[in-house]
Amino acid sequence: MDPQAKGVTGPSTIRVLHLTTAHPPNDVRIYEKECKSLASEGYELTIAAQGRPNAVLPPILVRGLPIAANRRQRFTRTWLEACKLAWTGNYRIYHLHDPETIPIGLLMKLRRRTVILDVHEDLPDDIRTKDWIPRQLRPAVAAAAVLLMRAAGLVFDGIVVATPAIGRRFPRHKTTLVQNFPHLAEAGAQARMPHSSRPRRVVYIGSIQAIRGTEQVVRALGLLPDVQSLTLTMAGDFETEKFHRTLAGLAGWKRVEFLGWVPRAAALGLMAQARAGIVTFLGAPNHLQAQPNKLFEYMAAGIPVIASDFPLWRRLVERFRCGILVDPSDPVAIAEALLWIVNNPGIAAEMGAHGREAVLAGLNWEHESESLTGLYRKLVR
Repeated sequence: MDPQAKGVTGPSTIRVLHLTTAHPPNDVRIYEKECKSLASEGYELTIAAQGRPNAVLPPILVRGLPIAANRRQRFTRTWLEACKLAWTGNYRIYHLHDPETIPIGLLMKLRRRTVILDVHEDLPDDIRTKDWIPRQLRPAVAAAAVLLMRAAGLVFDGIVVATPAIGRRFPRHKTTLVQNFPHLAEAGAQARMPHSSRPRRVVYIGSIQAIRGTEQVVRALGLLPDVQSLTLTMAGDFETEKFHRTLAGLAGWKRVEFLGWVPRAAALGLMAQARAGIVTFLGAPNHLQAQPNKLFEYMAAGIPVIASDFPLWRRLVERFRCGILVDPSDPVAIAEALLWIVNNPGIAAEMGAHGREAVLAGLNWEHESESLTGLYRKLVR
């Protein structure tokens, strides 16, 4: 008999599957934060994600799902393999990370397993800006997403949400807020040279998409005077090769150092040596209440942020005095912010220090992980 069925509740006896069909196995939220924290509590962790058949991300086992060449394959071949793995696996807790895994969770409830849904983004708002969904169909798809999430809220044992705004869509008594704040160690991971001695360089780290305002940033670089030596280091993957060509054709691209995807340690090093970090998402519905990882990672690195002037972000930046707010759709405003940062190194250094202090004081993963492990302990009991 499965020892878990006997009511054994010690974490070391409990096998947990984190299931994702969309994220890589080394996703920062899933692996670096949640799974590592749970493994340190004694749970036996497996991540099922697109990748090699079997691998290990110490101390977590990885079960590889078929790599999808496109969304159709992800929603068919990869999803079917994920469903088979979940159904045949002998796990006590199923922790799901994507909307398309909700039906899998409903199946696992038929087997009386504990199921947690981890909601990274506000799905209905996100759908309204998805270019791959025909515009006329988006309202219907968003409405279907609302119904799907309501079913999850009713049936699943726990809902983990990345922001308070997402949490408002689910039953309060089942919902746990676990925000994407950086590890404390990242606030001191790299040696920081004096701000005024750094290269006149700012950084953008993350997925390079039109909706994240990256075209406006490159256009802003093209407006800078030739006498300014300011450059932008851009690290991340392009959403499409077509968008890569679009940015490469802009005048400001000559000021861009494009690195592509870089390992996490290298990203930390880039931030530690920059003058500022840029996170100027455009005003899509899903962005207005979002809390981007990079906003807090820039703060942890001790650099000021140049951020979109959304009400939620304004409250954060003004409260901690950690950066400059701009209209993300206005290249002129972004260019002025860039120039201000490099021409005022003393005040910029103070902004960066304020942001780092906020991370050390509470905006960190060590604080958030207590909510996650507390939820697991409650569900195990």
